[in-house]
Amino acid sequence: MRSSALIPLVSWCLLLGGLRHAHAAPGDTITVSVLTYGPGSSAFDKFGHQAIRVRDTATRQDQVYNFGTYGFDSPALIPKFLMGRFQYWLSSRSYGASIRSYVRADRSIVEQVLNLTPAQRAEVKQRLETNLLPENRYYAYDYYLDNCATRPRDLIDAVIGGRLHEASREPAPLTFRQHTQRLTSSNVPFYLALHMAMGPTIDRPIDRWEEMFLPEKVEQALRRVTVPGPTGEEPLVKSENRIHVSARPPVPEAPPDWTSRFIVVGVLIGGFFAALGAAAKRNAVARVVFGSALALVGLVLGFFGFLFVFLWLCTDHTVAFRNENILQMAPWTLLLAAYGIGVARGRAPSIQKAFRVTAAAAGASLLGLLLEVAPWFSQDNAAFIALALPLWSGAAVGTWLLQEKSAKASAQDPAQATASTEGVSN
Repeated sequence: MRSSALIPLVSWCLLLGGLRHAHAAPGDTITVSVLTYGPGSSAFDKFGHQAIRVRDTATRQDQVYNFGTYGFDSPALIPKFLMGRFQYWLSSRSYGASIRSYVRADRSIVEQVLNLTPAQRAEVKQRLETNLLPENRYYAYDYYLDNCATRPRDLIDAVIGGRLHEASREPAPLTFRQHTQRLTSSNVPFYLALHMAMGPTIDRPIDRWEEMFLPEKVEQALRRVTVPGPTGEEPLVKSENRIHVSARPPVPEAPPDWTSRFIVVGVLIGGFFAALGAAAKRNAVARVVFGSALALVGLVLGFFGFLFVFLWLCTDHTVAFRNENILQMAPWTLLLAAYGIGVARGRAPSIQKAFRVTAAAAGASLLGLLLEVAPWFSQDNAAFIALALPLWSGAAVGTWLLQEKSAKASAQDPAQATASTEGVSN
């Protein structure tokens, strides 16, 4: 009897709940927030990451939308990456699974709940779901202009009527390169590789909007934006929650300046070459070491020079175009890999050719330094000029000294041969 009496009551409650959802405005049951993840350990994770979280109590869904998905298991990954045709896509994953993976990696997580109207929240969800369709999810990744941070930035800006862009027109204190340097300084090989391989396009002044290629800058910019509210302008960020605090050291606010270190290394290597060249005039062991060192340096720096030309002329890596480090690591110095062996063996033609190559490399390096005064040469490569100019100058001096000794020896040989012949005839 009691059970029968409860049936109408339960039915009435269910009806009220259904009516409540039926009369709710689109987006009333949705919460939109931006998740910012700090840097990780691998090279791909040094710049941090960003995603959008959408919770819908009506559907009981709690999804994280991630524009930074790429496939390490793809056989075309390396060729596409080398050619600058790297493809990323939008994916979605449950909030719980997404957060656990970043906590395990000890990456900081900050959630910013956005102060959006129900219609705007519904629009965010609709845009993300449309973008998630197979025909829409893929895009050509660009390090600085189109990535996992710029896509959420653009989506939010579109939904709030361009207020994020409007609040981000002032100049940024650092360039693309300087941000890259400060974020990769803890990984020296990665830092050097990026610094060497990227050309002047990332050295121009940028504004706060462009600076938001970095997730941390999107996080900071969201705090500066206001939106219309019932009582006037209100902060775009309704609430903020630090989900996980990483034990990693903080990222430097400014890039390191290692130019003085590069000068020291360049002078030491250049002095080493000059001293070896002088010693090689009278010592076979010094000559072998000198020739071997020339071959090694030529092989390494010449390879880099050839790689820079390839990235410029044969790929879509626009950040590598017109790389002025080509003048500091000239492709023709690859010839030293062969000529250096001839120098080690004391062959005069190889010594002469090695001198021409090293002298031309020193001249190219000096040209690169002089061109820095021209307005159309603006690449921040002072460190590599500081390394290459004394290095190639020392190598040229060393080969010149050895060449002079070889020339004198060659000039003396005919006279010695004539004297020997006369001695025999007598």
